[in-house]
Parts: sequence; structure tokens; C-alpha cells
Amino acid sequence: MDRIDKLLARIPKKHRWQLFETLACLHNPACRALLHAEKLSGSKSLYRTRTGRYRIFFHVNEHDQAIVDDIRPRNEKTYRGI
Repeated sequence: MDRIDKLLARIPKKHRWQLFETLACLHNPACRALLHAEKLSGSKSLYRTRTGRYRIFFHVNEHDQAIVDDIRPRNEKTYRGI
């Protein structure tokens, strides 16, 4: 089990399904455009998208595949260390 799977296991079911839908959409380039992902300032290739109370941080590799780096709840510490 990798780090993202462990994190998803700790999230309440209601929010987990929202995240699963967004993660599925991230892997489709046409659908990814509809998520309104924003590029993080100070980073060359890191993006974030909102899903309820959570933020999904990801980057896109040279094959146009989204790689999820982190999922964090939205609070005052969300963007620290990114």
C-alpha cells in the first residue's frame, strides 16, 4: 500500500468518493481541463485542484499522465512544504 492509498483509507467515505471521482478525471486529459486545476506559484510543474475540503496536488509527466503527489485537507498548513 503506497502513501496515497493509506491517506485515502483515513478519509471519511463521503469525501473519499468525491476524491475518487476527481482522481479518475485527472487521468483523462480532456476531463482534467474541466477540473480548473491551478499551477502553484514557485513551482514549474506542480498543480492543485479542489475537491470539497481537500486539495489534490499533482504534476503532469512527459506522456501527459497526471501523477498525484499529495492529498491534503484544506487548512492553514495545506500549502506548507509543497
